[in-house]
Amino acid sequence: MEQESKENCKFKIVDFDMDVIDRVDADGQIHLKKESTMKMTAITNIPMQEVLSRRENVENHMRGMFVSLVNDEKMKNLLFVCEGNEQRSPSFEAWFKEHRPRYNVRSAGTDSVYFEQINKETLEWADRVFLMDIEQERFIIREFPQFIDKTEIIGCSDQYARGDSQLTRVIEYWVRKRGL
Repeated sequence: MEQESKENCKFKIVDFDMDVIDRVDADGQIHLKKESTMKMTAITNIPMQEVLSRRENVENHMRGMFVSLVNDEKMKNLLFVCEGNEQRSPSFEAWFKEHRPRYNVRSAGTDSVYFEQINKETLEWADRVFLMDIEQERFIIREFPQFIDKTEIIGCSDQYARGDSQLTRVIEYWVRKRGL
């Protein structure tokens, strides 16, 4: 059997356990442990010596991703993105400005027809980029692939009008579920 080139190698984490949270206060503030442990089980077709040499980089990357998701101190600048920046993303922006003023929030669209289009400077500013659906992810991959690690898809369909009470309920549900 021919060995695959490094470009075609696959590395799939099938089990991940990171013990970093010390406690959560009654107000929802997360306190991290001074020393953290991480356990990963992986399936790979990369030779073992290469896996071991990459292990530290993978662990650091996973730790950074996890901490950025739970630590508000590292996630102050939030960008919400939809297609036209007329309904969904500005609704998220407005809700956060009213209910979560500790965050710096902006919104943008992917379609150049509309006023506030996403650009490199806005993506550099953002600590986390929340995309309404997979179409925005495809746009980021195509136009700004270097920022894909900052993105997360919310899963909010384009059926709501700005200010719609149902959209507000979707936002509130997502914020609770996401822990923001």
